[in-house]
Amino acid sequence: MPCTKIVLSALKITCYTIVAVCFITAATAQKSKLVEGVINKEAILSDLDAYARGIADNHVHPFNAIKKKDFFAKIEEIKNTYTQYNIDVMLIKWLQVNALIGDEHTNIGYESIVRDRIPLNCYWFKEGIYITGTMANDLTHLYFRIIAVNNTPITESRNSAIFTIINLKGDTSKITTTPIDKRDARLLRGFDKESFLRMSVRGSYGFKYIDSGHFIYFRYASCKEDTAHPFKDFEAKLISETKRPGRNKIIIDMRDNRGGSPRMLEPFIDYLNTSPLNRKGAIYVLTGRKTFSAAILNSVYLKNQTRAIIAGEETSGSVAHYGFIKQIKLPATRLTFTYSTQYVVTNERYDGSLQPDVLIPETFADYSTGVDAALNYAITH
Repeated sequence: MPCTKIVLSALKITCYTIVAVCFITAATAQKSKLVEGVINKEAILSDLDAYARGIADNHVHPFNAIKKKDFFAKIEEIKNTYTQYNIDVMLIKWLQVNALIGDEHTNIGYESIVRDRIPLNCYWFKEGIYITGTMANDLTHLYFRIIAVNNTPITESRNSAIFTIINLKGDTSKITTTPIDKRDARLLRGFDKESFLRMSVRGSYGFKYIDSGHFIYFRYASCKEDTAHPFKDFEAKLISETKRPGRNKIIIDMRDNRGGSPRMLEPFIDYLNTSPLNRKGAIYVLTGRKTFSAAILNSVYLKNQTRAIIAGEETSGSVAHYGFIKQIKLPATRLTFTYSTQYVVTNERYDGSLQPDVLIPETFADYSTGVDAALNYAITH
């Protein structure tokens, strides 16, 4: 399957274990302004208080997962020990406190201020963590499996990292990487993802009718309106396609959908509820580790309102979750953090992430041979 990029950042490699790094699928590097001094320790210390007050005063339920006194104690702990850390570690400790709130929509937007990244794309498959993209001028270590960073789970330098890797033959070696400008990430090369149907449908939403399988493939990659292609117009074309002769199945691919407005897709789901397609085995919904927020709500609505079968991996976020975010810009660092204003509950039966009816893990064996196992299951069942 097409790989979800894990951008290995210099900051995260410095402060996280390789396991933590690989869970963060959209992480970016932490150099540029942080290192150049535009953001300094004093600015972070000042904004820690502004952030804490902002969370306490504005979040709909900030102290559900952590007690208020413990939250502020963690903030004070950073302030009292900051001389022991560099700016990178201070920021990581701040992010760790933010994570204790237990809200996947409440985040500190540090990505906008950084420039560099480790020149590797990686993906956590069932078999382990594999390098799925390298610089075009050095493809030597493509598809090697990573088993260590700097010989230990935590590295000591933000300027380079030593990866212990295993090739496809089982031979172990080490490579040293140095950060690149993240704008050069486009130069990373790996598997030809265009061979996947999933990547041949461009934009926030699109569909194809596959005559050989008599099914409609509907890739719903974003719950956000594309102003150049209004969703209502797209929806009308999609509905028209479902009514044409021989359209026996629709596969709705939510695997790359990180959310937006859940209401955008609801009219189409209501249509499916009353259409001839609403029968066993005729509606499939594909979910995965990038399916998040509104995309989860849409998947649940499809499950509840139609006879849809959900296949793939569990979602990255919880079904019941905080959302409807707003943001605050911090005065000293100019970083922006988001916070939730509502708690969304769809159905008490769901606890945690949305689990597929048919679990199909992403494996390196499938990826390296161009197999989209979840899609193939939906086509053939």
